[in-house]
Amino acid sequence: MEIEESNVAKVINYLSRMFRSGDKWVAYNDYRSPVDSGNLTTFRQITSASAYCENNTGDNYGASEFRYFTFQPIINAIKALTGADATVKTGTDMNRLNEQIQQHCVTDTPHNYKKPLVDLLSDGLYHPVGVKQQILPWKEMESYQVIEHFYPKGMIYEVGHSHRSHGDFGSYYEAQKCFEQLMDKYKEDRDAPELKLIGKIKGQDLALDLEDFPQSGTGVLFKMANHVFGESGQRNYVAEQKTELDKPVDMVLHKMAKYNLRTAVLEFFDGSLQKVAPGAKVPFMNFGSLSKKPVEILSSVKKTLSGDEQLSHDQEKRQNQRLKP
Repeated sequence: MEIEESNVAKVINYLSRMFRSGDKWVAYNDYRSPVDSGNLTTFRQITSASAYCENNTGDNYGASEFRYFTFQPIINAIKALTGADATVKTGTDMNRLNEQIQQHCVTDTPHNYKKPLVDLLSDGLYHPVGVKQQILPWKEMESYQVIEHFYPKGMIYEVGHSHRSHGDFGSYYEAQKCFEQLMDKYKEDRDAPELKLIGKIKGQDLALDLEDFPQSGTGVLFKMANHVFGESGQRNYVAEQKTELDKPVDMVLHKMAKYNLRTAVLEFFDGSLQKVAPGAKVPFMNFGSLSKKPVEILSSVKKTLSGDEQLSHDQEKRQNQRLKP
């Protein structure tokens, strides 16, 4: 987010007012720079901010303009604009922070993988992290779905990709019966869809990626069927067991984290930036549109020629006049 120096006070005032009203996230068109309070939109939940950015990013053909919307925590932006994030790193107990990162099995995400976690979290701002956990599927599943994923035009997601969902089944065995019936239906079909039997984790909204695989922390892939080629070149519709009900599964939960510089405690937050216990399961957070850029203030002072530069400029102009025929 880039903001003109002359607009900083107005943006701080707007964001502070929205933060006091309960909003936690701010979204904006990062392709249009600089931004001001007139083109900022705030939200209480990360799901709303993420959906807004995804729905509005792309070509605005009516205005012939490409738009790229991102979002970030309001409090991060306010601290950056007021200078409150300029914490001296030597004042942070890096060893204590690193111990807590290891203790709570905190890992980075594709959003911040380029920077060591201990350096990332040492500034006392909110950052996206993953928290590794292990579950027993038979204990943690709420329901099951069987999903048919069609891709008649290959791996171009914008052309022809679709899916059909069957469920929610209350037991794994009901879902498995549906899975087997669909396998029988498609076993001779060269354009058969990819089948997936997926369990939804308790208290989560099942989030699927572009290929209908469950996002980590929201669901578990138990079985999958698709076409494979045998040794003699024949094409077979084959199922593969990916996960067993009674075997532990590793997963990574998305959370927001902040190192409290006053108490030297690593804290964790949900999608509305409410503090949660380190091991708490929280609804899925989509970090795809979360901003990777820092907040920057653009100087409003126009660059002018210094006295010496102006003198040289005038001398060069007179010299060119004398050289004219």
